Amino acid sequence: MQKKSIGESLATRELGVGFVSGADVKRGPENSTCSCARLMALGELRRNPMADEAQETRLALARNAQDMLAAQSTRRFALGFTLCGSLMRVWLFDRLGGVASEQINVNTEPLQFIKVILGFLWMSEEDLGFDSSIKRLDLTVEGADGKKRYIDVERLDGSKKCIVLDQGILRSPCIVGRATTCWKAHVKDDPETILVVKDSWQEVKRDEEGDMLLLATRKGVVNVARHYHHETVQVRGMNDDVRACVRRGLVKATALKPAQYDSESASRAPSERLRKRGTSTNPSTSAEEEDSGLHPRKKICSAPPAPTDVATGPQIELRNRVHRRVIVQDYGKAIYKASSRQALLACLEGCIKGHQSLYEAGILHRDISINNLMINEEAKQSWPHFLIDLDHAIEIGRNDASIERANIGTRPFMAIELLKGEEHSFLHDLESFFWVLFWICIHYGKSGKDSRRLSRYDKWNFHDDLILAYSKQNVLYSALDFIAVAERDFMPYYKPLIPYMSRLRALLPYVVQLPAKAFSDTEVPENPGVELYSQIIEVLREAQRDPEVQAE
Repeated sequence: MQKKSIGESLATRELGVGFVSGADVKRGPENSTCSCARLMALGELRRNPMADEAQETRLALARNAQDMLAAQSTRRFALGFTLCGSLMRVWLFDRLGGVASEQINVNTEPLQFIKVILGFLWMSEEDLGFDSSIKRLDLTVEGADGKKRYIDVERLDGSKKCIVLDQGILRSPCIVGRATTCWKAHVKDDPETILVVKDSWQEVKRDEEGDMLLLATRKGVVNVARHYHHETVQVRGMNDDVRACVRRGLVKATALKPAQYDSESASRAPSERLRKRGTSTNPSTSAEEEDSGLHPRKKICSAPPAPTDVATGPQIELRNRVHRRVIVQDYGKAIYKASSRQALLACLEGCIKGHQSLYEAGILHRDISINNLMINEEAKQSWPHFLIDLDHAIEIGRNDASIERANIGTRPFMAIELLKGEEHSFLHDLESFFWVLFWICIHYGKSGKDSRRLSRYDKWNFHDDLILAYSKQNVLYSALDFIAVAERDFMPYYKPLIPYMSRLRALLPYVVQLPAKAFSDTEVPENPGVELYSQIIEVLREAQRDPEVQAE
């Protein structure tokens, strides 16, 4: 397939060359689009051999690889190539970045060129980057849906279960990072047991989220997603990590040194290569929302991404990520999609209770955000309100140098003193609940509809820590100033909450000058500050009883 436009992307881009499976080959009309979901491998073509070492050539291929990874929920990595004049490179894009082969001159090494092309055509799906632990349902079985897939798991009690993946919930549109993917699922022969399967690529040094969920479930924590199963995904009988499994033992890379290149000599217009990205396969998130800043960025302090393995430069030691799978028993939607103001406040109350239960069990969440507070208004087997995502949770009192104690969280919801460098405490998480409600009141209408963006709050995703802290201080400076901000910026639907938001503001540690650093995560205080849970919950309950809040 050559010179096709790629579909399922916010900005349609032209693909130089693409390989699709034989089952997907159908001749379409001229200038038709090709779905990213059909691609097996891809290529980027340039006339000028100098483009081989140009940054924009690599970025063009990387953008198309990112689209392909986002559109295919079972893909672990992507393969492709660049062909610039007579110079070819084979590329692999995984959760650490891009790795390229040495140059292949197709004029002087034609046999090598033929081997590469035949390799793409003859490779198994696993070698092309697909997850072999996720299998297709057998169409010979009565009632089987060939589009659905399943995984086999063996639980801690030794029981073996077949988990059917019903639909995708989330697929993070990224190359480097955790690349979280979630599916709604059920146990085969038991469709009433609704599960959520979450795959992600975690840094090896980080504690497993599954272990933390298992600990919370065993301790009887309420209103937190309940553990069903967790594992490290196995491929070819080994742990599916980047260095050993995906890159087959590559442990060092050469730092990227892109060459200067005249972009006008390339075969594609620069404007087309520089369009803004926004691919998402989350059915609950529109393309506009994904690109609007309404779903804020996490702020995680860690080492910089590994450089790309091309050109000459200093040798560096690569980090590693491992493919982990967690299955929980609770299913819901994000809090901002609650059907009413009353339901939203009830969800916030339930999630605060869940946080308190988790804290009393010796676990600190550390990432309270708009997408980690869930509501299920048709709850049968699920909690009606619950917290998810214990990726950054830690056990309180554990003195371990491997624990990441730098600023953790999603930027718009991080507490002021945390942004200033204080060690993370439960009080910072409680302040984050306030900022979640504040963000919803500004950006969403009823049930998450009529969403909008305001530039003054978009900047919260990108501000330097101290600048963001001062911006939040200005919002909270005085009761009158806060009410003025709320009257100006709250969506009309949420203006009945302004008096209660003002009362919640007055309880925040920053406002009352309660020294949050006195309650660091190195020890659990017996009483001081813990009463803040009940104080916040009481305000939320009063708001739920308010006739103006109840009115629709």
